[in-house]
Amino acid sequence: VAAADFAAAAAAAAESWKRRDERKARELSWLVRSTSHLLGDEALSLDGGRSLPPPGSLSRESIRTASAVMRAWARRRSPLVVERLILRINEERAGGNRHARLRTAHYNSLLEAWCRCTALSAESKSSVGERNGVEPGAALRRAAQIMDEMESRGDEGGDGDIGDGINDDGASAAAPNARSYNILLKALVKSSEGEGESGSLRIAEELLRRAQSRGAVNVRSYNLLLSELSRRGEAERAEALLRDMQRRFLSAESGDDAIHDEFPTRGSAVAVVVAPDVNTYNQVIAAWSKSGARDAARRAQAVFDEFFANATSTNSTTTTSKVVRPDAETFHTLMGCWHRSGEGGTAARRRIEDLFDLMVDSYESGNADAKPDVAAINTVLSALTRNVGGGSADAVLEKVRHIFDRSNNEYGVRPDTLTYNLVLKATAAARDPDAVEQAMDILYEMEGRALPSRNAAGGDDAVEDDTSCVPDAFTYTTVIDILSKSDVPRKGRRAESVLGRMEALAREMPPPGRYRARGASSSSSATPLAPAPTAQVYNALLNCWASSSPRERGPAARRAEATLKRMEACAVAGNDDARPNVRSYNTVLKCLSRCGGGGGGGNGPGETNRGRRSPARRALALLDRMERTGRSAGPPERRRLGSDVGAEGASGISGSAEEGHGGGVAAAAAAVVVVVPDAYSYTTVIHAFARSAEPNKALQAQKVLLRMVESYGRGNDAARPNAYAFNACLNACAFTSSPRERMDAFLIAVSTVLLLQKFDVQPDSTTYGTFLRICSRLIPADDDLRRQSLVRVIFGRCAAEGQVSDMVMEQLAFAADPDVYEELIGRRVGEGARLEQLPSEWRRNVKGRRRAPR
Repeated sequence: VAAADFAAAAAAAAESWKRRDERKARELSWLVRSTSHLLGDEALSLDGGRSLPPPGSLSRESIRTASAVMRAWARRRSPLVVERLILRINEERAGGNRHARLRTAHYNSLLEAWCRCTALSAESKSSVGERNGVEPGAALRRAAQIMDEMESRGDEGGDGDIGDGINDDGASAAAPNARSYNILLKALVKSSEGEGESGSLRIAEELLRRAQSRGAVNVRSYNLLLSELSRRGEAERAEALLRDMQRRFLSAESGDDAIHDEFPTRGSAVAVVVAPDVNTYNQVIAAWSKSGARDAARRAQAVFDEFFANATSTNSTTTTSKVVRPDAETFHTLMGCWHRSGEGGTAARRRIEDLFDLMVDSYESGNADAKPDVAAINTVLSALTRNVGGGSADAVLEKVRHIFDRSNNEYGVRPDTLTYNLVLKATAAARDPDAVEQAMDILYEMEGRALPSRNAAGGDDAVEDDTSCVPDAFTYTTVIDILSKSDVPRKGRRAESVLGRMEALAREMPPPGRYRARGASSSSSATPLAPAPTAQVYNALLNCWASSSPRERGPAARRAEATLKRMEACAVAGNDDARPNVRSYNTVLKCLSRCGGGGGGGNGPGETNRGRRSPARRALALLDRMERTGRSAGPPERRRLGSDVGAEGASGISGSAEEGHGGGVAAAAAAVVVVVPDAYSYTTVIHAFARSAEPNKALQAQKVLLRMVESYGRGNDAARPNAYAFNACLNACAFTSSPRERMDAFLIAVSTVLLLQKFDVQPDSTTYGTFLRICSRLIPADDDLRRQSLVRVIFGRCAAEGQVSDMVMEQLAFAADPDVYEELIGRRVGEGARLEQLPSEWRRNVKGRRRAPR
């Protein structure tokens, strides 16, 4: 049944194409026959050496047909044929044919033919030029020359060499009208010639003034020029043109004769006044939106307020004009202007919400043109979700869902990819308990619309894909981020399945406009509409593995390493979008550092440690690879660039055949992927040793710290040692448990503090709290005098620098004897001294109440 339905749909589509081709063939056949009748059997060669029908022999019907033939050739961008047809009409008139008279419509076809040659894309200019012998720049100049000739003959008011006729009212039959000027105006504003002030824009403004002086202007004339002013962001000039229209219109409406003096016309031309329409106002508002001016939003709002007041005022209607009301484009253009403005986030968001409410009210009051569209919905959702977070996130999500549901149910707006992504963004920020299921529902809905055959449950199997809502990299990244922040079990596996759905959609999406039956496979040669996974998506998956629960951290680290290997394979295969970057490697290091455990820590239930290195050792091996890659990347300038770019997700890594990475892939990756470790990379490896049960972990942590210092000394600015790195090394010392290693760990801690001072790094509350912990854990109990002396010095400096925090107080209670504690604090240990009871100078520089990493 599915095959039969698909065959029927394919047959219907083929029949439609066949009918269209047949219609085109009939039109072309008629065009060739008619042109041959007018110009002779060799008409299409245009070689000038043929026999023509005798001058004056064409019938009246043939001359009438010439107008349709000219329009057809004009649409085909064949101005030379139109020129020859006009010449033929002239020959007929010279031969005494009284029916042969060239009119404005004929010259408009000629103008259109030349102007269409100027509206070519860069790719098609050469081919059309070769076919028709027309160069786009010359075409525009020829069109301007024709306009000059039309104006000249119109001013003369009689027959001339080009065969002008005279209408009954005395006006030249070939004089330019509003359509003539609009054809040339459109070509000028779309032309790529003269992008500067002296180019096409200046010529277009002069042409409009010429059209005004001849009374050959309409609202489209103004709007064509406004569209170019809007594109260039020339808001002042665009608004000045609007004011000019308004002055002309209001003067005519009031019967003020001064308009003829203020806006004179040439010859017998009648002054024509034009009322602005909705497109006029939209172009001016768009010009302000693109202007980049600091007050652009307020200037655009002023234009809108005037427009809306005129539309709703009962006094604005007259017998000669109809009320022009804002449409959907008016509203969403102004909303976009506010969204891009430099106004405060809250103020701009309120403006946009008010405009959307006004749009809804206008639509519900009978203005069908103001029906909310997807652009308006996306703008208001984008404003609501900008910088969303904190306590307002839940309220924002409620608003977003309300607007989303109402737009679909009441206004019939079909959400596109951006709409869904904004709802996902609000869902991710709100931390809703049901966020995971809601995000998955949105993803299923998008995939179902993009590829109905995937989720088809029955009915007509021959369906056309909706390409407006194809999930993109942001969609899948956000869904995985929501999983990452949730507490659902096995979230890493679920995130991996989301990535699998993205890969499957990229394989299954057909090319645009193709019909698909259930089970049919897409063409392998077609470019998929759905994107393949990018580094951004892979990094979200890595982060999800890093945020796994403690019981799942061992297997999660293995899966993260496998994901990184997969990214490297993509890079080797030439997929630059999936190239791993510094963030990718740092996230894998984070996974390994969170495993903790003993020598083989990080193994899952039932796994053995045989042949496997500890997570800390695997993290160190990964750092080795990053360092080797960085050193092979070139001079310090390039290494610095590689690190900076990688931090934002634009570069990658190479490496050797370490555990979890095949030698072939790693070796090949070294040729195409380059990444330099940054401060986070070194600090995370130090944390991996601090949390491990590795022997001599304090010494190992210090070695990594010294490598960080060395890397910075070689020019890697991204590896500048900071307080986090020194604190991580101190933490490794503090949690040294072997009695034989404690003295060495204490000496390493002292040398770390000295190194910290050398780099002019300011110790923070974590530094002091961790060193107090070192005193209580590493200094032997029989050396209490030395311990208490050191505790006094450490706490004294901590208080002097305003770094006394809850952690410092907690560790002080462990490190200090009761008498020393009372001496320093003024209270006994058991009296529960709170931080708020201490002098404010002692805690003035504490940046939050951080605890030592464990």
